[in-house]
Amino acid sequence: MSALISLCQNAALLAIGILVYSFARASLDRWPTPIATLCSGAIFAVLTLLSMLAPLAVFPGFILDARNTLVALATVFAGPLAGVMAALPAVVHRLEIGGPGAPGAIYSLAVSMLLAWGLRHWAARRGVSIGIGHLASLGGAISLLLLPSLFLIDDPERRAAIFETAMLPFALSIVLGLCCFGMLIIMADRRRALQREIAQRDHTLRRSQAAMTRILQDELLTERSLAAQLRAITRQGADALAIDLVSVWQYDDAGLGSQCVERWDAGARAHQRVSDARFDEMPDIRQALSQKLVHRAIDARNDPIAGPYVAKIYPDAGPVSILYAAIRHA
Repeated sequence: MSALISLCQNAALLAIGILVYSFARASLDRWPTPIATLCSGAIFAVLTLLSMLAPLAVFPGFILDARNTLVALATVFAGPLAGVMAALPAVVHRLEIGGPGAPGAIYSLAVSMLLAWGLRHWAARRGVSIGIGHLASLGGAISLLLLPSLFLIDDPERRAAIFETAMLPFALSIVLGLCCFGMLIIMADRRRALQREIAQRDHTLRRSQAAMTRILQDELLTERSLAAQLRAITRQGADALAIDLVSVWQYDDAGLGSQCVERWDAGARAHQRVSDARFDEMPDIRQALSQKLVHRAIDARNDPIAGPYVAKIYPDAGPVSILYAAIRHA
């Protein structure tokens, strides 16, 4: 019973530390990356040392703490440098304790950091957000690869006792620790992301309302030429919809192509025109607009209808998505 109480107390202390880190991530993200990494590593180093100073004695000669879990979390969420910083106090303290399990403990820290770095690298390349399932798999992989560390113990009887009595609690502690502590960080990140998304949508809505008000009050209802009105619509439309480019094209008299009447580039904050488009090079656009008046292309460069247009007008780079909408005079 006392062992369970000690385990709960240690877990609660580490959970408080992880919560402090999860709330600090909002501020750390605004700092330069090297400074944020050093601060994150320092937080995890303190937590690792606290974990080792208050371990749970499973049986004489074997203690259970969260050093592998904390090193893995530091590497996954703050980077390999933070993982190294979190592992250093654990290595120093374990060498001071000594005993036959010291080489295995250092091996386990190296395995935890390398596997966590692999997960972080894989998620970054795939553009995947790390979730509880990834952390559970990481914990299982760490536990599996820690089995060879038993052979670093010279005493066969002690090795057999650890394998039979302590390996399962040790593996469960890593998996559950990664899932529970990682969930605190993931939930805090998701909450901040949701707050940013709400703020961004609110800002976009206010900007859109202001832009539409300017269009109706200041531009379209005044006695101006069509060219001036289109110039205003492209500029205000880009602001209202929070997009990069808005352009207006007009068919030529023969219906063989179209010319750019007006085009607003929100990135350059300037009105810019591009070369004319010939329908003999892109006949599907004219046919699509004559049938539906609207065509959406989410992947514009690979879209069968929008692709030829994008390749001609933007040979090097261009918009990711395109919306065609046919309009008529009057």
